[in-house]
Amino acid sequence: MKKKLIKIFLASSIDELKETRNELARFVLGLNNRLIPQDIYIQMELCEEMDNAVPYVRKQNEYNDFIKKADFVFFIFLDKVGSYTREEFDTAYNEFRKTGFPRVFTYFYEKPQNELTIQVKKMMEKLDKEIHHFYSFYRNIDTIKLAILLQVTMFFDKLVVLKNNEVFLDQHHCMSLVNIPTFSENDDLKEKKKQLSCLEEKYQEAIALFEKDDTNEELAGKVSIYAEKINMLEKEIQKI
Repeated sequence: MKKKLIKIFLASSIDELKETRNELARFVLGLNNRLIPQDIYIQMELCEEMDNAVPYVRKQNEYNDFIKKADFVFFIFLDKVGSYTREEFDTAYNEFRKTGFPRVFTYFYEKPQNELTIQVKKMMEKLDKEIHHFYSFYRNIDTIKLAILLQVTMFFDKLVVLKNNEVFLDQHHCMSLVNIPTFSENDDLKEKKKQLSCLEEKYQEAIALFEKDDTNEELAGKVSIYAEKINMLEKEIQKI
């Protein structure tokens, strides 16, 4: 298998969820211990880990540059949605619209409607009404851990097995599903994964052709259509 580097950016307000970000970083470190022998390596970047020696405006440019090159960007919201986090979301979403990457996943901590902050409500409204971006809720960090695991291993057959509410990675116990709403490897999910794999191959083929002939409008249209179909199918998989 060709060596695979998977880049992930984890975004949230710098003022909250620090321990959540750190726990997810530790989780990814554990995944790498199992994935490196399979020639897969996850590079996860947190804003805390970027170069602290430069002014913040330049640091934000550094974050945005990494986001544009990432495979996945995960946004996690509790109560705050700062201007820099909104900028990071816009950067990720606009880059996805142009290239098909990064894939953007957005999670809000599940609360009653009357307990949501104005910032969170405005962000949800933007996602719902302006750009029609699918978002999810989480009660426990394990929901996000599972999402990361399934995304980074989606195209590597048999690496992940779900059995009796436990998750095994390369035959080693990885995490429990006890704290996550029921997740089952049903026939519908398997079929959608096959469809996604096929679309991914067609998208990569179209990208390769377009890079050789970037004035070809027909190829540009195919790249855009495949990217949109991949995004829609991923949303359907997220709902299962």
